[in-house]
Amino acid sequence: MADDLQRRPIALARRRRRRAAPPARRSHDAAVLDDIWKTALRMIDDHGVNALRACARRADESLAAGDAKGCVLWYRVVYAIDRWQAPAPAGGEAVH
Repeated sequence: MADDLQRRPIALARRRRRRAAPPARRSHDAAVLDDIWKTALRMIDDHGVNALRACARRADESLAAGDAKGCVLWYRVVYAIDRWQAPAPAGGEAVH
């Protein structure tokens, strides 16, 4: 009986570890986010003040071609460009 009580917390800890999100998933999401910001910077470098229009046009082209995921990604780039070119932080946004 005492031996069974000692093993129980170890078994619970093992189960909890299995429930955690796999690290590969988190690193993939971080890589996608990093690519979005890099693409936003590249679009700003290439198109200047017209970067938002160029990305929105690409998003519309993706949607017209039936590529919904591509459309979503391009609109995420549009958001990143909007945040990057903002003259002041949005309400409630932390400033470093």
